Amino acid sequence: MVDDPNGAAPRADSGQDGRIPRIGGGQDGRVPRIGGGQDGRVPRVGGADGVAGRIGRVGVGAPRVGIVGPADLLPTLEQVAEREFPRLQLRTLVYQAEAEAPALVRSVDDVDAWLFTGVVPFSLARRAGVLRVPSTYVRYRGTGLPRILGQLLTDNPTARTVSIDTLPRQQVHRLLRRAGLSSVHVRVLEHRPDRDADEFLRFHLRVARDRGGSIAITCVRSVYQELAPQVPTVRLIPAVASVRAGLRAVSSLEAGDPVDPVVGLVELSDPAPELAGLVQDLDASVVPLPESRYLVLSTRERLVAVSGGFGRLGLLDELRRGRVSARIGFGAAGTALEAERRARRAVARARTIGQFAAVVATTDDAELVIGSTASEHDETTVLPIPLAVAERRSGIDAAALLRLVDLANDRGAEGLTAGDVATALDLEPRAARRTLQRLADAGVVHLLDSAHTGKVGRPRKAYRVTLR
Repeated sequence: MVDDPNGAAPRADSGQDGRIPRIGGGQDGRVPRIGGGQDGRVPRVGGADGVAGRIGRVGVGAPRVGIVGPADLLPTLEQVAEREFPRLQLRTLVYQAEAEAPALVRSVDDVDAWLFTGVVPFSLARRAGVLRVPSTYVRYRGTGLPRILGQLLTDNPTARTVSIDTLPRQQVHRLLRRAGLSSVHVRVLEHRPDRDADEFLRFHLRVARDRGGSIAITCVRSVYQELAPQVPTVRLIPAVASVRAGLRAVSSLEAGDPVDPVVGLVELSDPAPELAGLVQDLDASVVPLPESRYLVLSTRERLVAVSGGFGRLGLLDELRRGRVSARIGFGAAGTALEAERRARRAVARARTIGQFAAVVATTDDAELVIGSTASEHDETTVLPIPLAVAERRSGIDAAALLRLVDLANDRGAEGLTAGDVATALDLEPRAARRTLQRLADAGVVHLLDSAHTGKVGRPRKAYRVTLR
């Protein structure tokens, strides 16, 4: 195993990439101050600690935190918690393989937050719909990757290819470029919510088979165990600084002033004119932004109350209806400017978690993932899209879409194929495949499990249509 020294977290605000426009007035484009005083703080309204003192978790006593991970990583978390976060009451749950994580979480109902030792077990638990309280995971920064890779290539001079899982591809290439190392022969399969340990294992084995002389770097324990006997493999483990950030996130449940401002950034696939009504419980102000984005202004006290201590957010379920995606980032801090900065980081984190996700940042280096009240969190749960919305998203006229709906009803569980689309819309095969991709990008069709035709070769792709 190789320790992953932690560096500065990558910036999540827009800056030059322009993903999130500056959202407030004033010359610097930041959120206008919503409190009195020169520093933008909301004035305290009672006593030295404010009207209600500090908002803690829902309940009494120190936060109870469930820690989920493999046996070799849990001692580090326990040691850091004992030394730096002594108020936390830890309950450790050990798995042999990441796939066991949902069952472990389901077996426990007396914790206030969950902390996972990696993104794969966290994603599996989230997809299974078992996260009923705030949750987060220890992040792998990858800042030690150039040193590790340089040593590996020195020790294995005949190696021609390196395969890396979990870490973002752009992050890997940027780290190597800064270290003066080439990424030409580096293959990366970054984490996505629908990827699991088995897919990472297949990726490494495929690279080893196709390229030969390869080295594998994995962040997943079960992948390392399966891969190491077959391919030279190194396992990254999180640095103490990353562990500290995760523990700080769950300990933030009992920190913060109730009147601290909260800035929310909402990114939707389609406009939500109903949003102002949906956030009434937050006593929030809503400001529309370009490209189906919204600014929400509230307070920590209201967000804690509405979400049950950052545990569940009914707003997310409401925004799922008829949309391809809804991502929400909340930032809570002593000033509006700091809350805005954290909100930008939180919504960037939400993009990496799934199509529907809400994240709150209450510290400078870690975030908590808020759940929803839906019983099914799997991103494959798809709600029908109105015909007018589908027409606008896909650029395909309503008459053609209705023909596809009729054809899909005839096909039933078999789903639509590119051949069906070509016949229904009088298209060439290549044009039909492009049309299907446009429909998939618009959330109008969704890929089913590969359907076998009984012939040798690649399974055909079949889709279901979700229109109303």
